[in-house]
Amino acid sequence: MKQKDMFVSLSTYLVTILIIFAWLFIFIIDKASLKELFNKNNFEHSKKFLLGLLGFLEEKPAFLDINSWKNALILTFETFVMSVIAISLATLSAFFTVIFAAFNFTNDIVTKKIIILINFYITL
Repeated sequence: MKQKDMFVSLSTYLVTILIIFAWLFIFIIDKASLKELFNKNNFEHSKKFLLGLLGFLEEKPAFLDINSWKNALILTFETFVMSVIAISLATLSAFFTVIFAAFNFTNDIVTKKIIILINFYITL
């Protein structure tokens, strides 16, 4: 058996075992039950939440309140900024670790072009 095939098989077995143990933990340790999840009380709570979300049974629905929109836009912008920062950090960490180990980078296939470009821009 090839080493790659063995790695894939081992990874598959480990993920399967992890999933099984996660569900066992949920049902045995946390004592979760599907009967409790699908009962009339939870259905009523879900119905009340969804109707309130759509603006029914509310004096002033959140989607008609300008302050709610402002808060949502601020949170949206903060989420966008966090995403950009996370992508930037991931890119930098990949650049400083993975790029230099790549085959085409270590065998001067890419670096020759980069050095030529750097020299070109320096001499402009």
